[in-house]
Formats: sequence, C-alpha cells, structure tokens
Amino acid sequence: MLSHESDTERRLPERKSSVCRVEVQELDAGAPVTSQAGLQEDTSPYGAGIRVRKPIPVGQPVKVRHSRGTAIGVVQRCQHQSPEYFVGIQYDHHGNPPGKS
Repeated sequence: MLSHESDTERRLPERKSSVCRVEVQELDAGAPVTSQAGLQEDTSPYGAGIRVRKPIPVGQPVKVRHSRGTAIGVVQRCQHQSPEYFVGIQYDHHGNPPGKS
C-alpha cells in the first residue's frame, strides 16, 4: 500500500535570518583540524547557512562557535558563490545550536 505524501509529510522549522559572525572548525575524531571565520546568514533549530572563504567538503563534521554558544554538525552542502562559499550545516541532534548552550 502506498501512502500519500500528506500522510508522511514532515514540516521543517522555518529558517530565520540571523546575520552574525561565527567560527567554523573542521573536526577530525572530534578535534579541530582547521578553522575559519564565517558569516551566519540563517538558522533553524536543526541547522544553519554560513558563508565562508574556503570550501568545506560535504560530510565534514564541524563545530560552529558563536558568541552565545557552540554547535556540532555536519556539512550537508557547499555551494560556490563567488568569491565565497555558502555552507549548509545540519546540527547533531545531541548538540545545541548556537545561542542555546
């Protein structure tokens, strides 16, 4: 039996515009490997969109440091938007988004 999309549709939380400076650390086995400054452009309880100068590979674990907290997540997309890159990060369900820790 096929289910209708409306039966299984999951509504995602609305993304909010949130422009602020962040630090994005690429992690290897939980330890920072590289770090770069970024500009967070939007956020939701499950992730954030951040502009950075250097690309970060999809699947890369990262830590996002914000003036009000930190979050651990994974890069879900990295799109070149000259001269920078727009990185979509999905937060780890066990972590807290910036501002909530």
